[in-house]
Parts: sequence; structure tokens; C-alpha cells
Amino acid sequence: MLTSTLAMRVTVSNVPNGLRVRRIASGLAAPIFVSGLPDGSGRIAVVERAGRIRIMDPVTGAFAATDFLNLTGQIDTTGEKGLVAIAFSPNFVIDRTFYLHLNPTSANTTEIRRYQTLSIAYDQAIAASSSLVISIPQPAASNHKGGFLAFDSAGQLLVGMGDGGSDPTTAQNRTSLLGKVLRLDITSDGFPSDSARNYAIPSLNPFGSGGGSPEILAMGLRNPFRGSVDAITGNIFIGDVGQNAIEEVDLLGPNVATLVNYGWNRREGSQPFNGGADDPGFTLPVTEYGRGSGPRVGASITGGAVYRGPVEDLQAQYVFGDFISNNLWSLPVASLNLGSVLPSSAFTVQNTNFTPDVGSIGSVVAFGTDVAGNMYIVDIGGEIFRIEPLP
Repeated sequence: MLTSTLAMRVTVSNVPNGLRVRRIASGLAAPIFVSGLPDGSGRIAVVERAGRIRIMDPVTGAFAATDFLNLTGQIDTTGEKGLVAIAFSPNFVIDRTFYLHLNPTSANTTEIRRYQTLSIAYDQAIAASSSLVISIPQPAASNHKGGFLAFDSAGQLLVGMGDGGSDPTTAQNRTSLLGKVLRLDITSDGFPSDSARNYAIPSLNPFGSGGGSPEILAMGLRNPFRGSVDAITGNIFIGDVGQNAIEEVDLLGPNVATLVNYGWNRREGSQPFNGGADDPGFTLPVTEYGRGSGPRVGASITGGAVYRGPVEDLQAQYVFGDFISNNLWSLPVASLNLGSVLPSSAFTVQNTNFTPDVGSIGSVVAFGTDVAGNMYIVDIGGEIFRIEPLP
């Protein structure tokens, strides 16, 4: 049998699978957040700032005929107030419970409320099931009310609170809940005689045994507008809006037991602020960017999320943006490490790549995710977009 040999070279290239950004909703009334409805249906909950929550099929763009919940008239929308976020219980299919972060018209407070859905319909909440988890007094200012609510990898509820807008020193006040990340155990009630504190203190909380308010997990934040928990690592990423010069992304590890202080109002980003005394004990942001014009600057960060969805090009990327400049970015999550500040020159500018099929993305207030890891970009002007693999 005759044989021959031919020398060959085979080159294997990693061909990007590509993505598209598809507008799935428009004409909404100030949408401010999106979260996956964890009932196995693939649908999402769309939160409008004035108090309406609707259930949507993101594939077809169809909304359920009945609102999930409508609190219109109960929500204070002055300034930066409103219904800010929703978080579903880790055991939602069993306990049918979800939580809201809001500012009520009834009092100058931030409330975290608990609700349940109908036993026969996960997509319809019972308005009368409302119960208060925590009520936090607010100063008269209408800004810096924070804006995230999420469950950590241990099932504890995380609450992001701004400094209240009146007195930035509250962020360094260990007895104030303003300018903090709170961690609450919502499986029991450690304060049965206090109607405004219907939760328990997790055993790992830094001030659980004294020295400050026991709810506090981290402090030194100005206005943490959007935080998220990475579904794989449990790391918590926080976008903190700056004052004069710097917007920052902060990292908080899972199961933290020691106090973390990001420095506001004595530090803005990685720099001392307004002549304040800096402290080497302050925790540096993992990345930051400045003010000005250009593709890697802005004036009001909207914290994002680590992408864990089906688009290969974005896998393990932290996706975030700026409310004012409308810039959109991504970073490999592996490059964000405690103790070092990744410069904005490392940002991948996604403005062109995220150009949607219809409409335009501006004034981004949230990067929501669903159960499958798909990511949604929420434009408070009325539009919602979904990042998808190319068909």
C-alpha cells in the first residue's frame, strides 16, 4: 500500500461569537431597575420609579396583563427618591417572598419592605402582605438615598445607603446607617419589641458585639448607586457616586467579618478629599475614573454587574456605565483586586459595541440580570435593552 506524507500547519483562532443589544421595551414611565423573576419562566420584573412593577417576557416583549404590584401614590419621587430596587428571596419558589427598597410618601425615611406573592401565581404580589423590615430616618435633602438591594451568597440581605445628602460626615459615623452597606438576617427577628427592626444581626457583622450600629457591614460611602453580587464568586461590587472629581467601583468580599471603610467624606476614590485627614486603613476602590469629556470619564457612576450570561465575549466581565456621560464599559473581573486601583485606561469602551437595534442608550440607572445571567440595561428615559448572543 502506497502512502504519502504532507506537512501541514493548523491555526486555531478564537473567533468572537459576537453580541447584539436589542431594545425590548420603550415608552415606560421612568423604569429604574430590572430583575429576573425566579419562577422558572424566564420572565423579568420591571420596576418603575413611581411604584409600579410589571412582569415581562423579554423574548417577546409582552407584559403580563396584571401588574405584579402597584404602589403608585405611596412612593415619594422627589429628587432622587423613589422605588429604587427589588430583591427576590433565595427561596422564592418556596416562600414566595420579595423585598423592596423605597422612600414612602408617609414619612421622610428609607424603608425596606417584605411582600409575598399569591400561592397560585408567582407573577402577582399581594399588596396587603406588606411588612416592614427596617425604617431608616432620612434628612430633609432629597438626594443621596443610595440604591441597591441584594442577597449575598450566604442568603443575608444587603442594603446600600447613601449619606443622606445633608451631612456627608454621616458616612464616617458608626452609629448612623447612612453612607453604609447594611447586612441583615431576614430569617428571624432579633428585635421583637421594635416594630421598625424586623430582622436579626448576622453573627459576622463587625459591630455585632458593640462599637457601632450592628447592622453595618461597610461604611464610608457617599451614594452607592447600584451594587451587585457575583453569582460565581460571591464578591460584592459597589458603584459609589463621587463629589467633585472621582467615580469609583468598590469591592467587598463574601462573608466579611471585619469592618470595611471606603473613606468618604475624608477620601474621594483613592484621593484625600477637601483637605480631610486620610487614613491608610481606608479601603481603596478597585477602579475609578475622573470627570471631563471623553470615552473614559463621566460624572455619576451607575454600578454594574459581573456578566455570567450566554455571550462568550462578555463572560466574567464587570459591565458598568455613567449616568451623565452615557459611556458604557467593561473590565475583566479578574483585574479588579483589593489593594490596587485599576486605571480607567484599562476600560473597554462598549459604546459602539452596545449600540442597540432600535433607540439609543442614555441615562442608565441599572444593569439588571435574570436567572440565566442575561444582562439588561435600564434607561430611565423609558427604554430597556437586553444583551444577547448574535442569532
